[in-house]
Amino acid sequence: MDFRPLISQGDQVFSLIEKRNAHLDHPDAIINPEDTQRIIDQLNRLISSLPDIQSPQNVDELLTAELKRRAVGEKEELSSQLSSEVPTLEETLAIYNIPPQDINSLPEWLHKNKPAVVSANQRLIEEHITHRQVKVFMGSSELKSQAETLVLNALISLKSVLRNHFLKLPGVSDFLDNYHIVIDSIETRAYTNWIANVMAITSIGCTRMFHKSVYLVPEKLLAQFGHEGLGHSANHAITASSSFPYFIKSAFTNVNSSTKESVAQYFEQKIFDILKDNPTATSELKLDESFETIYKRYQDALILQQYWKHLGLYATLTLARSRAGEEQKQHQEISKYSIEPRWPSGFINRNRNNWDKLTGRLRRQNHEINPRQTPN
Repeated sequence: MDFRPLISQGDQVFSLIEKRNAHLDHPDAIINPEDTQRIIDQLNRLISSLPDIQSPQNVDELLTAELKRRAVGEKEELSSQLSSEVPTLEETLAIYNIPPQDINSLPEWLHKNKPAVVSANQRLIEEHITHRQVKVFMGSSELKSQAETLVLNALISLKSVLRNHFLKLPGVSDFLDNYHIVIDSIETRAYTNWIANVMAITSIGCTRMFHKSVYLVPEKLLAQFGHEGLGHSANHAITASSSFPYFIKSAFTNVNSSTKESVAQYFEQKIFDILKDNPTATSELKLDESFETIYKRYQDALILQQYWKHLGLYATLTLARSRAGEEQKQHQEISKYSIEPRWPSGFINRNRNNWDKLTGRLRRQNHEINPRQTPN
């Protein structure tokens, strides 16, 4: 079967979605319900014409299967924007293309990894007792300048190492040549913007203070660079310069956000692996500690981050599967997997005003960026 006409049809529909998104990027833009419904109708026709390919055997079949997956997700996303009701949990999972097995595996992960989380936490306790640090106070121009200088010097070394040793890695050359790699001292999280071709490292996220001095936290910098640089930016650079169909290059929406994030998380960890296997490269980074020490600290911090992420997602799902007023039931369920006894009640209280009055559903079905936060 020749799938090219179907892929061409998909490109035409996704070009309309892209034009719509370009309009909605403007702060005063208003969703046009009629245009949105026309796109939904075209997506429905496209979906009905696409075969259900479970095991693609060639590139055309793979692209066709991906086109159908994205078309279904876009239809759900656009339909939710025309509804006056908060999406159900099932609709939200469909929009983000989150597989059921990912959701069902959360309790198993929390139970299985609890001993490793507790052990890593204990090692970091001992580390933090002897090296107690606080965030850099960016309101001070002097401290801000010190932090930015540390990050800038580290970035210069890191980019040099990539050019000298890892230029053959997919997307690295395009990323280094075509992206602005900048330092942001306002945002607390690193980010990539594929429209502006900007990848930003947050100095707040990879520097700390102790006894009047500002220090670089190398594992935080490397994790940011791996996640945003090698993950998001390089991945987009590869896609943008490829011969893939338009719908692959343009569909940077919620529909494929879970896929993009999985790629970025892989490269966040991968950057440590490729550096660990190249002592010459790590020596050129001019780090104040051995890379082995930094790597071990990163691994301990990583499993704690994964714990908070999994627990936050599970707690959010618990609330989304229940209703307002069922706090005791929610607390009992979340407490099964929370290491901190107080955390479940804090999470429930933070969401006490997050219930839709019309449907009784949880209004925002994504857990907080910082699930460690306790209630005011």
